[in-house]
Order: sequence, then structure tokens, then C-alpha cells
Amino acid sequence: MVQSQKSVLRKVLGYESLKTLIHNHATPLESYVYMQTCGLDLHWYAGRIRMVGASGIAWMLTGITALFLGFQWPTALGFVALGLIAFLVAAFRTRRFDTYVISTAAVLLKGARSSGSSSQTDPRY
Repeated sequence: MVQSQKSVLRKVLGYESLKTLIHNHATPLESYVYMQTCGLDLHWYAGRIRMVGASGIAWMLTGITALFLGFQWPTALGFVALGLIAFLVAAFRTRRFDTYVISTAAVLLKGARSSGSSSQTDPRY
């Protein structure tokens, strides 16, 4: 486990610039946006979106199980419909979240390049 963490760290630190790192990997992209904007609240928002999706899957499985257990079909269909709605909401919000993260990273990188005094000149990056 520690060896794989070290190899990932070595790989990430091997990029010549922050722009190249962010362009090639989604995790550093999100981390960069978290650090530059609202921190863990953004991460927790992503977690809540995933929980809505998981709830949708659970509702769908409940509907399927209800059919096998002999529930009436309107009840089972109701469970599946609730699951489908929750899953679609999660998918829509995930897409919006990804768009936000990518757009924010692009704006931050453009701003860093134009101002010359941000993370692009920081030797850590």
C-alpha cells in the first residue's frame, strides 16, 4: 500500500507544470479547485451527489425485490420510479459539478498566467 502511494506521488511530482498535471489527471484538478475555492465543502457536495445516486440505485433494487416478494406491481413500480428519479438527479448534478470544477480550474489557471503572481510562480508547483 505504501509503495503504491509513493509511486503515485512520484508520478504526480514528475510533471513539469501545474497545467500539465491538471490537464492529465482529474484528481489533481479537483484538489486544485478545492484549494483555490471553498475547500472541503465542495468535496462534501460531491459526496452528497454520489449519495443521491446510491439512494437511487437502492430504490431501484427495492422495487425489483418487491416484485420478487409478491408486492403489487404499482408499489414495485413506485419504488423503481423513485430510484430512477433520484439516479437522474444525481447524474445531472454530477455533470454540472464536473463542468464547474473544470471551468473553475481553467479560470484559475488563466488568471494565474495573466497575473503572474499566483500558483504558477510558486516553486511548489
